Amino acid sequence: MKVLVIGGTGWVGHNIALACSRAGFDTTVMSRNPDARFSREVAFLPRITGSKTDREFMYDVLKSGNYDCVIDSVPSPEAIAILAEFNSSYDRYIQCGSVGVYTPLQYIPADEEHIWGHAEYDGFQGKVAADLAMFAAVEAGNLRGTVLRPSCIAGPGKLPLDNIGGRREDFISDIMTGKTLDLLDGGNALLQIVHVRDLGRAFALAAGNPATAGQAYNICGRNAVTVRKYCELNAAALDKEVTFENHSFDELIAKHGEDIRGGLTFLAEHMCFEIGKAEYELGWEPEYSVPAAVAETAREAAGKGRL
Repeated sequence: MKVLVIGGTGWVGHNIALACSRAGFDTTVMSRNPDARFSREVAFLPRITGSKTDREFMYDVLKSGNYDCVIDSVPSPEAIAILAEFNSSYDRYIQCGSVGVYTPLQYIPADEEHIWGHAEYDGFQGKVAADLAMFAAVEAGNLRGTVLRPSCIAGPGKLPLDNIGGRREDFISDIMTGKTLDLLDGGNALLQIVHVRDLGRAFALAAGNPATAGQAYNICGRNAVTVRKYCELNAAALDKEVTFENHSFDELIAKHGEDIRGGLTFLAEHMCFEIGKAEYELGWEPEYSVPAAVAETAREAAGKGRL
């Protein structure tokens, strides 16, 4: 099987490419920047440099590549339109979405039948637009598309989610130095973590399964924890204890600024999802427990001098 991974030098994308390669697929990486951060990790794979929104370029790539599956780690409606136009040049398409498209949740754990596409705040409108574009192309018969929707992604190569909904560098140093962490309303909202390597494996499994066309799959860790527990797991991984101070939403905005509004709004939502469809249809299950995924991310961040 020949697979093209668009965005294959990014954090998520290079893990997808590595998983596809480990699965035995003939894997090609495509990216705009030949010197992207994770280029070295996939340097052994064939590389194409160019933009997925360049119509003529993508026509040449797809026509000459004879790919069975095209995977886009950061999809956009514009790119989906081009891929749908040239769909006769390859068999199937898979894109990376987000469980954020389901929010605000109407029930937990939310499954793939949950209403989606009504998120009104920053952060997930792009994911909603990409999923809508893909499913419109599927319904029109122009794309054999699949979307995998991960929850909050952890793992080496990226800063961990912080206590106010971002990925700020000070989060780990705050824990290491014993600084009291701010929490929204006690930190009782649920949070579900998935390791980036587990996510990569899910893409490889979907690529190898033609029956996934037209489907969406939640790719999440097996259990949800509260935001407070998540912060405690980060501290435990660093052999530290942590104290908290509770605040309302408005108090946190006033303290930290408007820039945190989008992330804080999502952190206020329960993130709790069902993964049975991915287990049954993809044969996927998370190898990393939540504590293990959190610990690896925290320890790497602490070891990179971000203190």
